Amino acid sequence: MRRIGPQMAMMTRALIAMLALCSALSAQTALSGQSAQEAAVRAPAYVFSTSGAFIGLQRDFKVNSLWHLPRVEGITPLLPAVCGSGDGSCFWYPVSMAYDTSTATAYAILPQKKSSNPAEPQEWQVVAFTLPAMAVTGHINLPQCESPRLLLRPKQNELFVNYTLPKPPADADFVTVVDIYDLRSLKLRKSVSEKTNEQKFMAAQVAVNASFSDRGDFDSSGDVILSGLSRIRFTGEAFLRQAVDPVAVIAPGEQLKLEPFYRIQPVNKARWLPQAVADIAGGRTLMVSESGDGAQMAIWTVNLQSSTASSVQVVPAGTAHLIAGGSRVLIERVKPAPGSTDNSEKNEKLGVWAVYDGPTAAARSSATTTSCMAWNWIQRAPCARFRRCFRQPRR
Repeated sequence: MRRIGPQMAMMTRALIAMLALCSALSAQTALSGQSAQEAAVRAPAYVFSTSGAFIGLQRDFKVNSLWHLPRVEGITPLLPAVCGSGDGSCFWYPVSMAYDTSTATAYAILPQKKSSNPAEPQEWQVVAFTLPAMAVTGHINLPQCESPRLLLRPKQNELFVNYTLPKPPADADFVTVVDIYDLRSLKLRKSVSEKTNEQKFMAAQVAVNASFSDRGDFDSSGDVILSGLSRIRFTGEAFLRQAVDPVAVIAPGEQLKLEPFYRIQPVNKARWLPQAVADIAGGRTLMVSESGDGAQMAIWTVNLQSSTASSVQVVPAGTAHLIAGGSRVLIERVKPAPGSTDNSEKNEKLGVWAVYDGPTAAARSSATTTSCMAWNWIQRAPCARFRRCFRQPRR
C-alpha cells in the first residue's frame, strides 16, 4: 500500500466516521461473493469518492483497501489518454455505480476519453470490477450519450444501462435508450428506445417512460422499477410509467401535519406545498417539505411498491437521507441561512447527525431520535464527494 497524502487521510477519517454511524444503526455486514477471491481479506463496506479513490473497511473499521482507480491492475487499456497508469492526480470518476451482491461485482460508468470541448457529448464505458481485489472482469463501450446510469435486475441476471442520445438541432424529438446486458457475460440481450418531443417535455406535458434513477429498485415481481415518484413497468418491449402523488397517499389525519408548510402564491393566491425528493432507497422515496423560515421540515416516506405513505414527522432543519435500506432517516442538522429557503446552499452545518426510526403506515405518530452524534470536524467534509457505500447482508 502506498503512502497517502493529507487530503486522502482526511477523506479516510470522514469515511470511517460515516461508516461507523451506519454500522451503529444496522447489523454489521460482509461480502457474500462466492468467487475464489473470497478467501482473501474482505471488507464489509466499500466507499467510492468522486475523485476515483475507494476505500474498504473491516468490521473493526480497519482499512484494508485504499486506492485510486487509475492504479488498479488491468485498468491501463481503459484509461482516457489524459490519465497515465498510476496517475493519482487524474480525476477519473464514476458517474453511476451498481453492485451485484451474489458475485461481489461492482459496475461503474466511467469516461472513455476527456474532450477539450465541454459542449461535446462524452463517450462512456461500463467497467466491471470484482471485490475485494478490484480486478477488471469486463467492460462495455457506450455511444456518445448524456446522463448514463445503471440499474440491476437481479432476478433476471440483467444490467440495465439507461442514457439519452444527443439530439440533432433540427429534430423535434430526443431519444432515450435502455440497453439490457447479461450480468455475467456483459453480452447485449436487448435494446429498447423511446422518442419524446422535447417541447412537450420541457412544458411538462409528457414524461419519459424509459428513464429512471440509478437509486431505483425493481419490485418483488422483477417487472416494475420503483424510482423517484414513479412505478415503471417493463413489458419486455417498452416501459410504462405510473406517477405516484406523494401527498395523496398520506393518511388524511397525517396530512393535517403538513398544513403549516403550505404557502400562498402571491400572483393568484393559490395554496401550494413546497416538496422535494430527498432520497431513494429500498423502493421507498423520502419526501421533504421546508417551512417558510427554513427552521423546520416535514419528512415522510412513500412506499412505491404498495403506494402508501408513512406518518409525517416534523423535525429541525437539515439534510435528510435514507439509510438501512430505507427503514431509517439520517438527518445532518443545519442552521438556516438568513433569508428565504432558496438560500439553503449557505446553511451552516452543525456537525450533528440525528437518526429517526423509519416510519411505516402504522408506525409511531411522533419521531423517536435513536441516536444523535456530534462530530465538529464532519462539517468540514463535503458530503457531495461520497458517491456510493456498498454493504452486504451477513451470511
